Amino acid sequence: MAKVKKKRLGFAVDMTPLVDITFLLLTFLMFSSTFKADTEGSSQQIIVERPAAAADTTFLPEKDLAVITVGIDKGDTVMTFGLSNKNTREDLLKVLPSLSPNFQADAVIKVPDSTQMVTLLRTTASLSEKTIFVIDGDRALFFKKIQDIMEMFRVAGVRTFNYVTDKQRG
Repeated sequence: MAKVKKKRLGFAVDMTPLVDITFLLLTFLMFSSTFKADTEGSSQQIIVERPAAAADTTFLPEKDLAVITVGIDKGDTVMTFGLSNKNTREDLLKVLPSLSPNFQADAVIKVPDSTQMVTLLRTTASLSEKTIFVIDGDRALFFKKIQDIMEMFRVAGVRTFNYVTDKQRG
């Protein structure tokens, strides 16, 4: 009798564990390797040196003040300049005789534009080194107006100024 050959059956390999091991090896490689920077400059860190600052909770003195008041009057933004020191005010009037005649009595003048404000700031700073500059702004103002005044201080060469605020009630 002739032998009947059995049909050979194929075998199946489960690929799921092989895929899992491949992804584990790939993850391990990604976490354990370090990449070289493209350029030398990109690997350097930027060092920032911040100036020291602290909140000043003292009250402003009553003399030697130059106050810029910014408020809203009938929908328009109004800017005034005032000096508390009578001697500095008189010296300012000698240097800038075109100022309003009531500046002598009221100690406050309305300033129509930024170029005149820069002139007042620069002249006041040159007349008296003791003058403390102050911004007194309305709460309803947009920050852009205060930013414009800060730019006027920068152009005038005044590096230090204060903000007038109300004390928070707690």
